[in-house]
Amino acid sequence: MSIAKPRAVSPVPRAGEQRLAAAFRRRLPVGVSLAVLAATMAAVPGSPAWAATYDTVLVSRSAGGAAGNGDSATPSVSADGRYVAFASDADNLSDADDNAHTNIFVRDLTTGATSYVSRADGANGAAATGSSADPSISADGRYVAFSSTAPNLSTQDEDTCMSLFWGLPEPCSNIFVRDLTAGTTTFVSRADGAQGAASDGSSYTPTVSADGTKVAFTSGGANLSTADEDECYIDGGGPHPCTDFFVRDLQAGTTVYLGNAPIFRIGPCGPVISADGRKVAFETDGISIDDNNGYLDVVVTDLQTGTASYVSRADGVNGQLAFGGPSSCPSISADGRHIAFISDAHNLSADDIDSFDTESVYVRDTQEGRTALVSRASGATGAVAGLRSFEPSISADGRYVAFMSRAMNLSGEDLDNCYDPGQGDNRPCPDVFVRDTQSATTTFVSRATGVAGAGGDARSTSPSISGDGRLVAFESAARNLSADDSDPHRDVFARDWGAGLPPPATIDLSVTVTGSAASVPVGANVTFTVRVANAGPAGATGVAVTDQLPSGVTFVSASPTQGTYTAATGVWSVGGLAAGASATVQIVARVATTGQKTNTAQVTAAAPADVDSAPGNSDPAEDDQASVTVNGTASCPATATRTADYDSWITTSWATTNYGKDTILKVRSKANADARTLVHFALPTLPVGCKVTSAKLRMHVSSAVGSRTLRAVRLAGAWTETGVTWRNQPASTGAAATVPAVKGWVEWTVTAQVAGLYTDGNHGLLIRDATEGAAGGYEQRLHSRENTNKPTLTVTFGAA
Repeated sequence: MSIAKPRAVSPVPRAGEQRLAAAFRRRLPVGVSLAVLAATMAAVPGSPAWAATYDTVLVSRSAGGAAGNGDSATPSVSADGRYVAFASDADNLSDADDNAHTNIFVRDLTTGATSYVSRADGANGAAATGSSADPSISADGRYVAFSSTAPNLSTQDEDTCMSLFWGLPEPCSNIFVRDLTAGTTTFVSRADGAQGAASDGSSYTPTVSADGTKVAFTSGGANLSTADEDECYIDGGGPHPCTDFFVRDLQAGTTVYLGNAPIFRIGPCGPVISADGRKVAFETDGISIDDNNGYLDVVVTDLQTGTASYVSRADGVNGQLAFGGPSSCPSISADGRHIAFISDAHNLSADDIDSFDTESVYVRDTQEGRTALVSRASGATGAVAGLRSFEPSISADGRYVAFMSRAMNLSGEDLDNCYDPGQGDNRPCPDVFVRDTQSATTTFVSRATGVAGAGGDARSTSPSISGDGRLVAFESAARNLSADDSDPHRDVFARDWGAGLPPPATIDLSVTVTGSAASVPVGANVTFTVRVANAGPAGATGVAVTDQLPSGVTFVSASPTQGTYTAATGVWSVGGLAAGASATVQIVARVATTGQKTNTAQVTAAAPADVDSAPGNSDPAEDDQASVTVNGTASCPATATRTADYDSWITTSWATTNYGKDTILKVRSKANADARTLVHFALPTLPVGCKVTSAKLRMHVSSAVGSRTLRAVRLAGAWTETGVTWRNQPASTGAAATVPAVKGWVEWTVTAQVAGLYTDGNHGLLIRDATEGAAGGYEQRLHSRENTNKPTLTVTFGAA
């Protein structure tokens, strides 16, 4: 059966030939079987790698456990989820891999063994000497189909082929099947007959049936079937081989032509075969049957009856064909009844009203004639994915469809942005989801271990779902999916997402923190109110919220509505919290220092899992923690004025005489008769958070002689009014403040000196002539505290 006709096409850029360098980056939907056979695989022994439901494990690793040291991609998972085939650039996954090419491996998630697949015949066959790609694993994990440019995997294949685009020689990509039990490698991409001629064009994107006997693939070969009569033309030039789809039966030795592929198609989507090998779905732009829409369509062929029918059509047995955009990339259920695909069409679902260039995922029940939109949020009428969705992979019974989407509205748990190679930083991350078409639920899959494990922090793509739908393998550049993966390479992961289980009990805790005031004077109290609420749907148990008061704030009291608060640890043991319930604690604290104080409260324990938060991870983006900042302010008096509480004068001419009770204080510069004045003030208390911004010393001069300068300096030691003499006077220290000696009031600016009295001890100030020991003698007389016009000190304060 053929649905192809001759086609005329425009030239394709030569750059398109460079396929194999990135071949393993492509995604291949895989059909799987309900039946699972037991198999023993030849592999390097390893340790068990699987644990439990909701586990996410690193697949692309060696038997010893080391993560692959190169990019790994395009996983294909067996029916029971035990085996995962994948392509990898890593060279540390197997001792048999001794080259720099991309190779194929299989990981046994039960034993932890990693098997090298892309090799020649024999248990220890030679490693492929060219790049290999497109792994597709059989239901029981025994057989792996793949493509390879290696010339040493078979003596029967062609080493060079004519380029699809320019007719120049290029390394041939051929299809092979590796039997991991028998250790054999079979050449697939060949014409009819057990020893049919090797394809004279490159072949790609194989999928293998459940028992490994039938392989569907894409090929540019013109000699694989006499039924392949379609030709392509380049700018009116001569005929050129087209890419087409074929099925090879390895037992019967036959190669069946299915139809033409999209023009020069060597992209990510190849034909997919049902578990029993009877039905094959593929995309085509050939015009046949009732196809008059002018777009790429998805078709399914029954190899027994030779009939073909269109899949990409709206609801109804004879639903309208997809219109407004192409349809492609099918994935087929085990019996071929259900086929998932992507489409840019806008007439397949009344709900899908997004822009025409946004692909959506659909599933077609070919028996009932029903087409359902898959890429949507939970619920029968859940929100349609707001951005592109593609790469479907369907379970054996058609119930589950895994797919990749950039949309951020499919799950409230998918909150991440990441780097996109084409669009830059902070773009919606492609993530992996599974749609349960029976329960109409959509589950976020590309996440770390746990019911509500952290979402991958980088792009996740290429999902492959097991036959029972339980396990989804996918590739990801995320570094937070496994503690074993810390390198920058893309890796393959597998997650048991709990298919068919009741939705796991989850909670949704949120925390808020408020302060009674934004600014609080030092020494005053502030009340922090911490509230924790559970939005459900399940009740929470063992809830603990930690609120360790910040530095500069001291605990006074706590009043919780339930549970207990321990000041020493800052832990509020809340206990149980029913869905829809909340609890609060009021923590009274005293502000001890100035400046901003940020008080953070976060949930540090709770069960079951929180849908959007991880307890105790100190991630401010999550709603189970919150902060409030209060500003400790200084309560500084504007000014304070003090009168001297004691003073005295001393002279070198009477070095042991005290003049503390005199009403006149003297400052003199005279040889052998210098005199000085000492004055002390009871300073006002310096409030916390305050500093001296200004200080003025005023003294009244009753008699001024000569043009002299008076210096005021800080005293460094203690003295008494009735005991100080020239001989026992304390030393002075620090810089001096000066004023000219004039009759009447004089005023020194002694800000630095008074600030020093606060920091180093209040011993008062010393007043002296700037130049002592003058020959003529110059004496200034000032009023003491026992006189009128007493010495005063005015201090101004401000915030420190």
